[in-house]
Amino acid sequence: MRTIKDTIIDRQIFLENERVEYINCTFKAQINMKDSRCHFTGCTFEGIDAEALVATDNSIVLLSDTVFRSNGSKDILLSQIYLESSTLDAVNTTIENSINASGIEASYSSLKLFKSWIKNNAGSAMTLENCQLSLMEGAIISNGNTEMEFSQIISNNSRCTVSDTAVTGGINANGISARNRSVLTLNRVEIAENQLNGLMLEHQSTAELNSCTIRDNPPSKEEYLQIWIEEASMRAKKTAITGGFCGIYAQKGSRVVLSDVDISNNKKGLCIFESSNISMENCSINNNENIQMWLEDSMLKARKLTLTGKGRLIHAENMPLLYLDIKGKLPDPDTLEIIDCRNVSLVAD
Repeated sequence: MRTIKDTIIDRQIFLENERVEYINCTFKAQINMKDSRCHFTGCTFEGIDAEALVATDNSIVLLSDTVFRSNGSKDILLSQIYLESSTLDAVNTTIENSINASGIEASYSSLKLFKSWIKNNAGSAMTLENCQLSLMEGAIISNGNTEMEFSQIISNNSRCTVSDTAVTGGINANGISARNRSVLTLNRVEIAENQLNGLMLEHQSTAELNSCTIRDNPPSKEEYLQIWIEEASMRAKKTAITGGFCGIYAQKGSRVVLSDVDISNNKKGLCIFESSNISMENCSINNNENIQMWLEDSMLKARKLTLTGKGRLIHAENMPLLYLDIKGKLPDPDTLEIIDCRNVSLVAD
C-alpha cells in the first residue's frame, strides 16, 4: 500500500485496482476510485466543484477523523460522497456545508458510520438504494433546503440500523423516509424538529423502534405527521411521541404493534384508516389537543391503555374490531363517538 502524507492535492485523481493511504492530506479536487482501497486519516476535502469522493466497483473507503466541507456544484444537485457497489467505513467523520449537494448517495453498497456527523448539507444527509447501513452515536442535523422537499435519510429497499443518534432540524425535510421494502431498526434514536414529517414508512417497509423519542415534527404543529405509515408495518417499544400535529397516522392496510409507548401533547394522538391493524399494550394516549384516537375502517386491540384528555377521546367509525382494556374507570360516554362498529368491547381493569 502506498502512503501519502501532508500533501495538498489539487488535481483529480483516478485510482483503479490500487491501495493507497492518505494521512493529513487536503483534497481540492475529486478522487475517483474503481476496485480500489483507500484509507483517509485526518484529511480534508474542501471546495471541490463536483462529488469529492467517488467509489465504484467493489472499492473500500476507510475514513478516520476526516472532514468533507463545501463540496458540490451550483448547477446540479450532487453528493459530497458517491458510492456504487462499494464499502464505506467512517469513524469521527464530518460531512457538512455542501454547495447544492447531499451528504452521501449510495447504491448497492455497505456503509458503517460511527461517531460521525452529517449536517447543513443542501440536500439529504443520506440517500440509500439497495444498501446496508449501520449508523451509531452520530448526528444528522439541519440537512435540506427551502427550494425542494427532502428527507434527511432516504432508504429505498435498504436495511438500516441506527442507534444512539439524533436526526433533527431538517430544513423543508422529513426526518427518515423508508420506501420499497426497506427494513429499519432504530435504537435510542431521537427524531425531532424536522420541518415536515418525522418518520415515513411506505411501500411494504418495516420498522422497529426501541426506546426512541419522536417529537416536534414539525415544531409549528402544521399538518405533517410525527409517524406516517402507509402500506407498511411498525413495532415500537418504550417510545415517546410528543409535540406534533399527529402522533401516529396509519392507513392502507398498515400493521402497528405498540408496547409501552406514550403518545401525548400532539394536536391528534392516534389516527388509523383503511383496513389497518393496531395492537397496543401498556400504552398511554394523553392530553392530545383535539382528539386522542380517530379510527376508521380498521381493527384496534388495546390492553392496559391509559386514555385521558379534554373533550372527545375517541371517534370510531365502521370498525370491524374495537377492543379497549382501559386502566382505571371507563371514559364518560359523552367523550366517545362510536358509529357502525362491530365487535366493540370497552372494559376497565
